[in-house]
Amino acid sequence: MLFDYYNSENGKVYDNRYDAVYDKYHNNEMVYFYYRDEEYDKINWKIEPSENLAQLYKERAQQIRDTYDYVVLCYSGGIDSTNVLESFYYNNIHIDEIVSVGSFSQDTTKDIDLNHNKDIYDNVATSLNAFHLPNTKKSFIDYTTYFNDLNNFSLYKEYNAEYYKYIGAYPSVTYLFWYDLPKFLNLKRNSIIIYGIEKPFIQRDEFGKFFVQFSDSSIKGYSKYNISGIHRTNFYSDPESEKILRKQFHTIINHYNHQEYKENYLNPETYTDTIHKLIYDLKNPLRFISKKGTNVFFSGRDKFLKYKQNSDIYNFYGKAMKHMVDNYSLNFNSKYNLYTKKYYFI
Repeated sequence: MLFDYYNSENGKVYDNRYDAVYDKYHNNEMVYFYYRDEEYDKINWKIEPSENLAQLYKERAQQIRDTYDYVVLCYSGGIDSTNVLESFYYNNIHIDEIVSVGSFSQDTTKDIDLNHNKDIYDNVATSLNAFHLPNTKKSFIDYTTYFNDLNNFSLYKEYNAEYYKYIGAYPSVTYLFWYDLPKFLNLKRNSIIIYGIEKPFIQRDEFGKFFVQFSDSSIKGYSKYNISGIHRTNFYSDPESEKILRKQFHTIINHYNHQEYKENYLNPETYTDTIHKLIYDLKNPLRFISKKGTNVFFSGRDKFLKYKQNSDIYNFYGKAMKHMVDNYSLNFNSKYNLYTKKYYFI
């Protein structure tokens, strides 16, 4: 069963993201991101769950623990994954392994955010030192070492310079690593990898009605869901956590309904700061918040390439980006998001 794919209004189904992007942004086709629509269509989004968010986070953590033999949390040090960690830890629900990933060997200091690793130095390290987790494996992985041999990556071997079509929403080379993460972790069957994805982004239509859509840039950031019995799940945006989604959405809507509506309330910068206070209640506030990158083709986590300009990975990435620009006429300063259908709350 396909959990997600792209299709157009006239029924065309795309086998890769960039054919869909081209039709939408160059041929003005109505293209949609199908993300588990059949399951989400069954949800009554108008009903707010009676449980509070803390209880729902606990139930989601317990549901994952009860279902899988080995539980892995990908912990970036950001607010979303920190809330996931606290939902397990403060409810005495065991995590088998916590994985944090970065280009650590490229940093000359931990005092500034040279390679987008400071969240891990300041937040992850602090939390893991403070928490009593004697039976949890803590893994800090420097992905740059894997790029010394491109044959480490299955998408390179299968698609070469066209890997970006099948890697997810971002062509960043670091996602070659994320795609093959179960292999690098040497996980066994009935294991699960948890991602702290994704906080809700609510919009209003021209009639003032609230709705939500899922963006492929957030949902598909970390590639496949299941590989050989190894499962991946988004802690928040998954049909199994639909009560969390509904509660978060109604909590946010109730907040905005009690304020005079202004357009900048839904500005991504002010909106994100607002909803963090509404949907999370961290017991250990973050010490550092890294700025989000604006270039979807070359992220802060790709900066290690600057030190590998005579390497196979550097040449390979350049070849792939040239192939993408030549074939799809994309602008590196633009974002090309694709969205699901709209789900209304009223």
